[in-house]
Amino acid sequence: MRPRAWIAVLVVIAAAAVFHVRVLAGVARFMSASDLVQPADAILPLYQDENLPFVAADLYRRGFAARVVLGRMRPTRLEAAGLITPRYELWRKVLRIQGVPDAALEGIGQDLVNEVDLGRALVRSLTPQPRRVIVVTSAPFGRLARNDLRSALAGSAIDLRVYPVYPREFDERTWWRGRHSALSYVDAYYLWFVRVLRHELAHTRS
Repeated sequence: MRPRAWIAVLVVIAAAAVFHVRVLAGVARFMSASDLVQPADAILPLYQDENLPFVAADLYRRGFAARVVLGRMRPTRLEAAGLITPRYELWRKVLRIQGVPDAALEGIGQDLVNEVDLGRALVRSLTPQPRRVIVVTSAPFGRLARNDLRSALAGSAIDLRVYPVYPREFDERTWWRGRHSALSYVDAYYLWFVRVLRHELAHTRS
């Protein structure tokens, strides 16, 4: 290898050693899409992480919205068999315990499969239709959830504000060292890449 090539390799290695923390932190921030949270008409916690209903209740108590909305998702096999509590019921119970009254809780949809279905149910089910909704989501899947919900809300006047919740053990400077956080971001990027690829293929065929 020529001397210039060796120098280039050494420069790349040195840059990776110096800047890898900033690069990997940026990798996490990109997928964790966050919006400026403002007072809204409703709070919508998703079902990706057990911390989400607690955060939704905290936002409710702090006066960010007067109601909390929950999607009735399609039961998993264990839920359908009665072996575990359905997520919808479990989230409602947590919210009640955390100080959200029944009058402020509202369920939407039935047998929803994903966030696209949830977004459509949001448009159809809520009366009056909310102008702004705070979506409480697990940070690794924030961008995916926002994209799916916004695609379902296209043409509506609903303003979505994504509020990402990081795992308790999460540290932006070292997230790739933790098994749970690393796997979560790898899964999120895989899903994001697959969706981008499908979109490009569909665009090419059309």
